[in-house]
Amino acid sequence: MTLTRATRLKFMKIVAFCGDLTQVWVQRLLTGLALSAYTPSVLQKSPAAIHAASEMTHVHNVITRGVNSFYLQAPNVRNPSDIKDFLHFVIVWGNLVDRHHETEEESIFPDLENFTGDKGLMQHSVEQHHAFHSGLQTLKNYASSTAPEDYSSDKRKSIIDGLGPTLQEHLVDEIDTMLTLKKFDSEGLMKVWKVSEAEARAKTRSTGASKASPTNRKPQRKTADSVL
Repeated sequence: MTLTRATRLKFMKIVAFCGDLTQVWVQRLLTGLALSAYTPSVLQKSPAAIHAASEMTHVHNVITRGVNSFYLQAPNVRNPSDIKDFLHFVIVWGNLVDRHHETEEESIFPDLENFTGDKGLMQHSVEQHHAFHSGLQTLKNYASSTAPEDYSSDKRKSIIDGLGPTLQEHLVDEIDTMLTLKKFDSEGLMKVWKVSEAEARAKTRSTGASKASPTNRKPQRKTADSVL
């Protein structure tokens, strides 16, 4: 794959995108992610692997910023109408995480495993999804079933504390997995990634944020084999 100046500049902005990761509102519970493994040599060899890792980093930072924001602000929301909105924010965040994992397990992961020939490549990520899925659903259930007058910031924070370490480990590990793709053909990888992205966007537009569990899905889809 030819590495154009525009492509190089795009990837050089990856770390800058993450912002100042020392701010308290960034680092309250989970640590914001920067693509620390980025090097010009890796980029030159496999811009597609860096692209995949950077796209995943951006999504994971959205997840991180979301949970950090409502973890930090949990004790400060006291007006009943604000509490109602705040609880809805938690539900939307939880649906985002579920939808992200659904997209990975139905589209991105199968395509990557078909392309690489390694059927266990993304199994660790799937197992991590399952490891904190119960805690995530507990958080969503609390947010959806709690009346504003019964809201307890301590209760909600305790739920987040329970799933936080496992979630943080996953958010970091999956970036490392994306970077291991540098050993595969960059052009082929980029084609597979683009097909998966397009399919994910189409599903999101047609179904919206999914509330389904990623552990009980039976995907029916075409693979990206035809692009190779």
